Amino acid sequence: MKNYIYTLLVLCILFSSSCVPRPSTVALFNVETYIRPYQTQFEDTLIIVLDESISNDFEVRDNFRAMKVKDFRKSLTLSLYYTFKNSFKEVRFQEQPSDSNLSLHLFRIRPGWKIQSINDYTYMAGDVAVNGSTFYLSSLFRYDGILYRNGEKVRILDDEIVSEKVVANIRQWDEAFKDGVREMCEQLYKVLAEDQEAFLTKK
Repeated sequence: MKNYIYTLLVLCILFSSSCVPRPSTVALFNVETYIRPYQTQFEDTLIIVLDESISNDFEVRDNFRAMKVKDFRKSLTLSLYYTFKNSFKEVRFQEQPSDSNLSLHLFRIRPGWKIQSINDYTYMAGDVAVNGSTFYLSSLFRYDGILYRNGEKVRILDDEIVSEKVVANIRQWDEAFKDGVREMCEQLYKVLAEDQEAFLTKK
C-alpha cells in the first residue's frame, strides 16, 4: 500500500498538469539596453519597418511546453524606439523604407530556446528512485532584414543572438526571453553604429 501511494505521487509529479509548473506569459514590455560603448550621434531620421510576417501573438516551445507571447510587435516597437531615440533626430515606424533616410527593415524574427547545460539528478520518493534532469536555457533569436541609406541597400542582416540570462526555472522563461530582445536591440544598434562610422569615413 505504501509503495502504491508513492507511485501515485510520482505519477502526479510527472504527468499531472496541476502539478507541473507552467511558464509565465510574456505580455507588453520594454527592455533597457546598454549601448554606451557604441553610442553614436546620427544627423538624420531613422525609419524602422517591422514586416507583417513578424507575429504579434505566438508560442515559444521546447519539446514539451510552450510559453505564450502577446503584443510582441508593440514590445519590439517600444524596445527599438528607446534603444535609438537618443541617437537620432527622430525615430519613426512605417510600412515601407524611406528614400531619404536611414531605414532598418526587419523581415523575420524567430525566437526559440538554446540548451546551455543539463543537470541530471535522482531522488527517492519513498522506495521509488526517480530520475530527472534540469535544463538550463537561454533564449535564442534569429532575425534577418536589410539596412537602407537613402533608398539604397547598404547591408543585409542575417544573424542570431543568445540571451546572457540563463534560467532553469520554467517560471523564469519570460526573463530569458526579454533578455534576448535586449541583446537583439543592442546588436542592431551596433550594426547601425558601424555602418555610420564607415559612411562618415568615406565622405
